[in-house]
Amino acid sequence: MKPIELGQSCQLSVTVPFDGQVQLDLPVFSAGGYLWRFDQAGEGLLVRVQGEGRVAEEAEPLVIGSGSREHWCFQPVRPGKVTLTLVNHRPWNGETLNTVTVDVDIQAP
Repeated sequence: MKPIELGQSCQLSVTVPFDGQVQLDLPVFSAGGYLWRFDQAGEGLLVRVQGEGRVAEEAEPLVIGSGSREHWCFQPVRPGKVTLTLVNHRPWNGETLNTVTVDVDIQAP
């Protein structure tokens, strides 16, 4: 599955095969102190297997303070439906910049 590139707050639905992955590209505004965190309703259906930062394509040549993106991958553990809620927030004061909701339908093998 190709990574889903996310921007501002949104809600989307995806269907993934049991042997697939949910791949998300998230915008990063770390200069403003914002970090991504996630919660899932339907515990134990997905596990985060990768999370890495990378420079955004539109930030070439590299400019100090330019935005970047984080690439997160989630691996299904068992079939079912789960909702991922990703929040881009400032941990020390709870200010939220973006909230992304992803409804995932994991298909049986």
